[in-house]
Amino acid sequence: MIEYIKKKFIENPDKIVEFLEMYDYCHFSIGSKYITFGRDEISSPKSIVIRLEDNDACLIKDYARNLCYDIINFVIKCRNEDFRDVVQNAKAVLNIENGYFEPQHKSAFGGFYNQIKARTVQKIKTYPIEVLNKYDKAGNVRFLRDGIPLDVQHEFNIGYDKENQAITIPIWNELGEIIGVKARRNLDVQDGEQKYFYLMPCQMSSTLYGYWQNYSHLQDGVVWVFESEKSVLQTTAFGMHNAVAVGSSSISKRQAQLILSCNPRKIILAHDKSLGIGIIERNAATLKAYGRMKNFEVYYLDMEDDDSIPDKSSPSDLGKEKFIEIGRQRLIKL
Repeated sequence: MIEYIKKKFIENPDKIVEFLEMYDYCHFSIGSKYITFGRDEISSPKSIVIRLEDNDACLIKDYARNLCYDIINFVIKCRNEDFRDVVQNAKAVLNIENGYFEPQHKSAFGGFYNQIKARTVQKIKTYPIEVLNKYDKAGNVRFLRDGIPLDVQHEFNIGYDKENQAITIPIWNELGEIIGVKARRNLDVQDGEQKYFYLMPCQMSSTLYGYWQNYSHLQDGVVWVFESEKSVLQTTAFGMHNAVAVGSSSISKRQAQLILSCNPRKIILAHDKSLGIGIIERNAATLKAYGRMKNFEVYYLDMEDDDSIPDKSSPSDLGKEKFIEIGRQRLIKL
């Protein structure tokens, strides 16, 4: 959806102007190839430029301050706005309704196979944030012991379900809308016992945990990809905001597309220890398959011969210092 929003802006330059005027940008001039405008009434009216050709990411260049961001990130960073508010305003300007799906491209046979696909695709339900009111808005000691401080728990809306005695972890789509609630049993479980379950089931493979919260830090740099949501919370506590989690060991097509939409230079697969190189290589292949026209590198963390790391541990589980050590010494290019 974020990619679609940026694409629609480039196709409709007048909507770019309407959107940016909401954030007090001014002195717009729309040409056949460029839009120029100013940061405020007293700044140069041509200091900021948007190219209208070969710019699917809708990048904005502020020459006066040497800044370059996509249109969503530009407003977030330069006007100190909230990601979800910016996306909602963009959708309103472009007349995109909630739950909207990008139209399928026409194909051979009159789109016959796309029609079959459309009938099999399930619309992903979203919920208002008020659905979290059924859970206690309280931090928990288990996550605190795992290196996730209370302020991070609060930031990610971690709660508690008394009925099931479980920690609640809201799952969000790429736009910051709730699509489900995952739970972690608040007790010690044995190997083979169910530790996590869903209070509100969702299609986790359609999203990335941490994507919208970390959006402005994921662009044009390094993206860390973890298995579990907890790793994103832990790395946030480390002061690191360029991490996402897939919620399993495998990266889906949609998750790969979301990662690649950030235009990363480097992707680091930070899987749990003892996962197996086969799955890691398959995930790398998925990323490369959907990013053939992009310039990026894929790495993974090889922790197999480090006896100080317990099996099935995430590289973030052992604290910030150990995580930094692993990241420096065990990075392997795929």
